[in-house]
Amino acid sequence: MSSKKKVNIQEKYPPMSPEDIVNEEKATEAGKAKLSMEMSEVEEALTDYLSISDPVVYKGKAIMWIHRPTVKQLKQLIPPEMRDYIGSPEKVPEETGNKYEAFFYEKLAEMVTVPKYTAEQWKEKANPWLLRLFWEHIAKIAQMMEGEVEGF
Repeated sequence: MSSKKKVNIQEKYPPMSPEDIVNEEKATEAGKAKLSMEMSEVEEALTDYLSISDPVVYKGKAIMWIHRPTVKQLKQLIPPEMRDYIGSPEKVPEETGNKYEAFFYEKLAEMVTVPKYTAEQWKEKANPWLLRLFWEHIAKIAQMMEGEVEGF
């Protein structure tokens, strides 16, 4: 039996009163007033945000970091013939996969930020399981972006 005492979530995090909500909104607005309007600082923050890389994790370890693609990159990342397999990359027919083999390695070289290898190096190092992990990661991004575009 666990020695930890069960905590009622409402006791630990009681509902906010209308006054608390107003005070929090005022604090948020005050915080916004402190945000920089300096063009160079905002551009630097935006550049940092747009250069985020995400890990591909296997057995609790990051095996590579992939740059978040722009919408333009994402559109170029998935050939029209491959779009039918966005939700299930494991179903890509071998013939189709072979057709785009060089394309896959070029995209690994373009998108993976750590470790940084050329397309030829990826071709030497990668195996089908690694390629599947990479495309599953890209498919998740594509599905997320598809949902956001549909939300407009």
